Amino acid sequence: VNEWAAGRAAYLLRTIAGATLKGGLQKCCSTPVERRQVELDYGRIARFIGKDLGAGTIESILESLQYEFVSRSEEGCTVKVPSYMIDVYRECDVVEEILRIYGYNNVELPANMHSSVNPSLKPEPEAVRNAISNFLAANGFNEMMNNSLTKSEYYSSLKTYPEENCVRILNPLSSDLNVMRQSLIPSGLEVIAYNINRQCSRMKLFEYGSVYRLLEPGVPDKLDKVEEHTAFSLFITGETDKCWNIQPTKGSFFALKSCLDLLMRRIGADLYQMESSAAPSDIYAEGVTWSLPGSGTPLVTMGTVLPSLAKKFGIRQSVFAAEISWPALYKMVKRNKVKYTDLPKVPEVRRDLALLLDEGVSYADVRKCVIRAGKKLVKSVGLFDVYRGDKIPADKKQYAISFVLQDLDKTLTDNDLEKSVNNILGLLQKELGAKIR
Repeated sequence: VNEWAAGRAAYLLRTIAGATLKGGLQKCCSTPVERRQVELDYGRIARFIGKDLGAGTIESILESLQYEFVSRSEEGCTVKVPSYMIDVYRECDVVEEILRIYGYNNVELPANMHSSVNPSLKPEPEAVRNAISNFLAANGFNEMMNNSLTKSEYYSSLKTYPEENCVRILNPLSSDLNVMRQSLIPSGLEVIAYNINRQCSRMKLFEYGSVYRLLEPGVPDKLDKVEEHTAFSLFITGETDKCWNIQPTKGSFFALKSCLDLLMRRIGADLYQMESSAAPSDIYAEGVTWSLPGSGTPLVTMGTVLPSLAKKFGIRQSVFAAEISWPALYKMVKRNKVKYTDLPKVPEVRRDLALLLDEGVSYADVRKCVIRAGKKLVKSVGLFDVYRGDKIPADKKQYAISFVLQDLDKTLTDNDLEKSVNNILGLLQKELGAKIR
């Protein structure tokens, strides 16, 4: 209780209301408030502030703030903190109060300032991640965020991510949060199931997060045996929104692949230059894994989620998913060297070919042959039709491809075009056994 305030209140009651004062002032307090004591060193305060204010200035400011001096010396003092300053505990807190009263602007900047400069990665990882996220958002994807903790049951039947490689929590809150996730796919399927159950069946989602894996199963207590890296996941499911002039289309493998292709082109990579293999059959019904050429490091795995796996989450519609390894993707970004050239001043020429091929031949093989045979003249290759059926043998298929030829230095003549097309046909026939239809 403030004695001055109590005396003032008593005086007003007597003079205005005619009250009579009986008895003296009594203090009622169950536990006396102990004021904290702080030791101050004037030299250290000068180093904190960057300017020597002098003992007189410091003591004057502290007295105006109702600090009580317990002891004083030339080097420093000991003060009791006012009870209303509930956030002042240490010397640095007192220095902050001194500087607030003295004025931050009154501390002159030194003529020379020293600072350490830490080299940063180029390109900046955070900027690259934001650029990728903005690209996906601009293409209709919504970002989701999930907990890194998940249930071990998701990995009990997977061979790609076996349960014994899970990083387990010693004291889990529940069986639903007992391991660290090895992949972003299960948590993404959880989100899709949650939204479908709430009448939202059309989704394009992506997530950026960390995944974890034990390098040596059975040795969970050593951090150096745990691998952690970040990844992007993409999901497409359901039909597109209805529109008055466009029929709604269902999400598909190729819709997701086109997004990945655009993303890779954005960072200067080309999926068709990667090494490809089949996606894990315990997660995807059909799909492909692209790896960095030479090293074989997986870059992206995409495909149609296995219906039996989706059914475990209560999902009965087709889901198309992809998972991108961030370390491999960042390595591709670092390799990308942006070059600027003038717009071409000569026309380009397009040629179409219908090829009869074995079922085992992929479009990627065809594309590589066309580019290798056409050398610098081939600017792009596309596949616009695939046919199987009448008049085509059972073990064959027909690819209709188009390619664009252009010489930046001159206009291509008929002889140049004929020579390039013959080179392309010759290589396709020699390496892939292609036949012209």
